[in-house]
Amino acid sequence: PANLLILGDIKTQSLEEIWESPAAVSFREEMTQKGYAEACGDCIGLYMRRS
Repeated sequence: PANLLILGDIKTQSLEEIWESPAAVSFREEMTQKGYAEACGDCIGLYMRRS
């Protein structure tokens, strides 16, 4: 099963709070620097895109 990446809770946080959360910032930094995030390591879509 794929990993579940939770960046926030839309029921209790604004989109801005979620976007600026440490988890979301870290995710975007990994995507920018590596082209993928560790949380995406088991995602079949990542490998399908590369082939």
